[in-house]
Amino acid sequence: MLRRIAALSILSLLLLSSFASAMGIESHNIRKYRGESSDSHRSLDLAVNGYGLSFGNSSHMKGVRINFRDSEVEEVLGLNFTLWKPGYNPDARISGIALGLYGPSGCELSGLLAGLLSVEAECSISGIAVAGVATVSGGEINGIALSGIATVADGPVSGITIAGLANIADGSASGITCGGLANVIAGDLNGISIAGLANVTDGSLSGISVGGLANVTDGSVSGFTLGGLANVCDGSVTGISVGGLANVCDGEMTGISVGGLANVSDGNMTGISVGGLANVADGEQTGISVAGLANVADEKQTGIMISGLANVSQGDMTGISLSGIVTVSQRDLTGIHMTGGAIISESDIFGIAIGGLGGINGDLITTRSRGRIDDDEDFELIGIRAENAGIFVAHGIDIKVHNKLFGLAVSGISIRAGKITGAATAGIMVRADEMKGVSASCVNWYNDYQQGLAIGLVNFTENLQGIQLGLINIAKNNPSGARVLPIINMHFD
Repeated sequence: MLRRIAALSILSLLLLSSFASAMGIESHNIRKYRGESSDSHRSLDLAVNGYGLSFGNSSHMKGVRINFRDSEVEEVLGLNFTLWKPGYNPDARISGIALGLYGPSGCELSGLLAGLLSVEAECSISGIAVAGVATVSGGEINGIALSGIATVADGPVSGITIAGLANIADGSASGITCGGLANVIAGDLNGISIAGLANVTDGSLSGISVGGLANVTDGSVSGFTLGGLANVCDGSVTGISVGGLANVCDGEMTGISVGGLANVSDGNMTGISVGGLANVADGEQTGISVAGLANVADEKQTGIMISGLANVSQGDMTGISLSGIVTVSQRDLTGIHMTGGAIISESDIFGIAIGGLGGINGDLITTRSRGRIDDDEDFELIGIRAENAGIFVAHGIDIKVHNKLFGLAVSGISIRAGKITGAATAGIMVRADEMKGVSASCVNWYNDYQQGLAIGLVNFTENLQGIQLGLINIAKNNPSGARVLPIINMHFD
């Protein structure tokens, strides 16, 4: 995209160069090279001590000066009117009102300046400049510049600058800058910037910037930025950014970001981020993030994360997360997390975790031998996964916690954990090494130890310190005649 914007900017410059050549806008050096001859200073002056009325090519005049063609003028203060294309005026200082059928030209122009074709200055323009084609300054432009085609400055521009095609400055621009095609600024762009195609700056961009296609800056961005296609920044972004397709930032993104396709930050993303498909941060995501597809952070996520498919964090995930399919964190999940599919943490889950339907881990097509699944097949349900989990954990299919599950756990099919403390209920099976509390399932299976109450069709434990209620109750630490009992089994030391 940056290459396309740069190409369009170059095209604008080429068009302006063509107009400039057609009008004869030439630099000091080019005129010297061509060896342009000096016009004589012939004039009819009705003046006293330089004040009055002059007809002709007078070099100095304070008052009213009317000439056919200005050449080697030095200073005019008052009203200067010239009919034809100006000649060579490298040292001319014209102040007041300068009018021309072609346009005024000089070194320093100030006041009210107007030309049917152009307003040209070797050094600076200040005041109000109105040109049918172009306003061109070899230095700065201050005030109001209105150009039919372009405003071009080799230095900074400040004030109100409006051009039918483009505003181009080799320095900074501040104030109101409006270009029918583009605003191309080599320095900072501050204030209100509106371009039919793009605002392009090699420095920072601040204020209100509206680009029909894009806003592209090589520095930082602050304020309100609206791009029909995208807002692209090589630095940080602060404020409100709205991109028809995307907001892309190489630094931190802070504020409100709305991208039709995505918001992408190479640093932290802080505030409210709304992406049609995704919000992606190479750092942290903090605040409210809403995405049609996914919210992805290379570090932690904090706040409210809502996505149609997934919320994915390489760090901690803290706050509220809602996803259509899966929520994944490489570290801790803390707060309220709800998904239509699976919740997976490489570390701990603390708070409320609720999942709908999960999936199957491993080969979906498994080989069968004599009606059973072979032992070497990787076949397990995916629901909620964590090293440790609590306070309330619920899933439509499966809960698997490698170490400790505490609080209340509810599953449609199975619950598996190293240790369970609290209450656990599942449609088919609750299985753990140790259980302290209450469990209810078709099968309650505790490899090492059960303390409390187990209710199910089949209850099993190696060491019972409590009560089993079910069709078959197995307590391996009971005497031989009481190890397997129907209805009820118990053991207390």
